[in-house]
Amino acid sequence: MTHRYALPAIIAALGTPAFADITADDVWANQNALFTAFGLQVSADRTREGSTVFVNDMVMTYALPMGFGEISVSMPPMTMEDHADGTVTTKFPKSLDYTVVAAIPLVRAEPYQATMNVQQSDMQMTASGEPGTITYESVAGAGTASLTSASIFPEVAEMVFGFTVNSGGHTVVSTVTEGEMITISSEYVIEPMTYETVTDFGEGQSTNKSNVGRMQASTNAALPAEGFDLLNLAPALRAGMFMQSTQTTESVQAEQVTMANGQTIMALAHRCGPATYDFGLSDQGLVFSGIGEGCEISVQETQATQMAGIPGAIDILVGATVADIIIPLLKSDTAQTARYHIAFDDLTISENIWNMVDPDQALDRDPIAMNIDLSAGVTHNVEWLDVLNIENELMALQFPVELHELRIDAFDISGVGALLAATGAFAFDMTDLQSFGGIPRPEGQAEVKLNGLNQLIDKLIAIGLVPEEQVMGPRMMIGMFAQTTGEDQLETTLEVDGQGQVHVNGQRVK
Repeated sequence: MTHRYALPAIIAALGTPAFADITADDVWANQNALFTAFGLQVSADRTREGSTVFVNDMVMTYALPMGFGEISVSMPPMTMEDHADGTVTTKFPKSLDYTVVAAIPLVRAEPYQATMNVQQSDMQMTASGEPGTITYESVAGAGTASLTSASIFPEVAEMVFGFTVNSGGHTVVSTVTEGEMITISSEYVIEPMTYETVTDFGEGQSTNKSNVGRMQASTNAALPAEGFDLLNLAPALRAGMFMQSTQTTESVQAEQVTMANGQTIMALAHRCGPATYDFGLSDQGLVFSGIGEGCEISVQETQATQMAGIPGAIDILVGATVADIIIPLLKSDTAQTARYHIAFDDLTISENIWNMVDPDQALDRDPIAMNIDLSAGVTHNVEWLDVLNIENELMALQFPVELHELRIDAFDISGVGALLAATGAFAFDMTDLQSFGGIPRPEGQAEVKLNGLNQLIDKLIAIGLVPEEQVMGPRMMIGMFAQTTGEDQLETTLEVDGQGQVHVNGQRVK
C-alpha cells in the first residue's frame, strides 16, 4: 500500500500548493514547521532574486533513536515565486531525482543508498492562506517514478533491485496550521496507477506487478510542534497527537512470479473489488477498520506446488469482508474499549484442494462464512509505548493488563455442513482471584448453538480424518452439557453468578 502513494506523497511532502496573502518565506517556514514536527532536520541553499526564491541542495535528515544512525533524503531543486494576488507557486524540474541514504554503522559500515527518478507532467502547484495557516494544492497529469540506482546489499553483487510506478495523475489539497500542535488535513484523488518491483538474484528473478484503480483518501493529523519520541509516544498522544486516514480504492490487481534456473517456482495473482479502509492513532488507541467487496486469489501449478503435493492450481474466492480492530495503547486507571471484529462470507476453495482430503466428496462444500465480534473493557497497568521501561514495569506487576468485561456480540462460523453460533457477556472481578484458581471471577451468561455437529463428526470419521476413539470423549461431554432442540441441533446456556457458581442449562456444575 505504501507504493500506491509513492508518487503523490513525494510531491505533497515537498510543498504542494494553496491560496492567500503569503510569500515564499512564509511557505518555507510553514513547511519547515511540519518537517520539525516529524523530527526532520532540513538544510538547503536558498537564494532570493526579486519575487523568486531558488532552493538548491536541499537535504532532509532524520536521526534514528539512541544514536542508531540517520536517514537522509536529497531533494531536487525547486523554485518558489511570489505573486501579486498573495499566492506562491512552487515549480520543479520535469525530471526529479531523490536520493535516500541510510547510515547505520552498527549494522553495516557502508551506508545503504538508493536513488529514485520521478517524471511528472502538467504539474500545477499553488500555495495560499496566511502566515501560519497555508493550503497547498497540487494538480498533476500522468507521471512515473523508478528506482535508478540502489546499494542495498553490495556484498551480493548479483542481486539487483528495480522499482517503477506509473500514475495517471493526482489532485492533492493539504492545509498545514502552525501552533503548539501542527495540524494537517489533506484530501487526495489519485488516478489509476501501476507499479512493478523486480529483484534479480543471479540465478533467478522475482517480479511483482500491481494495478490499482482510482483512489480517494483523506487524512487528518496533529503533531507536537517540537516533535515526538518514537520510543515513548505516550506523552505526545496524551498531549493531543493523533493521525487518522480514510482511503477508498476502486480495485486492486496484483501478480507475483518467482523464477529460478529458468523454471517458475511460484506464481500467484489476486484481484479485489472496491474497498474502504480507515486507520487511526490517538490517545484512544490504534484503530483499523475496512470493508471490501470480495477477492479472488489464484496460485498456479508450479514446481513448488507439486513438491508440496498439491495437484493443479489453487483458486480461492471470498465475498464481502469486514474488519474492525481497536487496540488501547496507553496506561490508564480506568477501563478502555478493545475490539476484535473480523467477518467474511462466501469463501470457496477449488475442488482439487477439497479432493486432497475428501476424494469421495463426503463433506458439504458450500461456501464458508465467519463473523467474530468481540469487545472488552481492559486496563493497561504498563506504559507499553515507553519502550525502554517496559521490562521494569512488567517485573513489578502481577497483571500487566486487567480484563474487566468481555462481550461476545457474535461468534459465528458456518461451513462443511455445520454451524456454530455464540453470544454472551461477562464482567470480571479483579479483586476475587480465589474462586477460579487465580483467574478474575467472571459473572455473566453465554449461549451457544451447534447445528450439524454430529453429522460432521461422522463424516470426518468416515473419510479417515479423525479416529473414532478420539471423538468418543468429546461426544459424551457435548451430550452432558447440550440440549437437543431439533435434528442434530444443540443449544447450551452457560451462566456464572455473583457467588462464582456455574450453571449449564440451569444445572449447577460448580
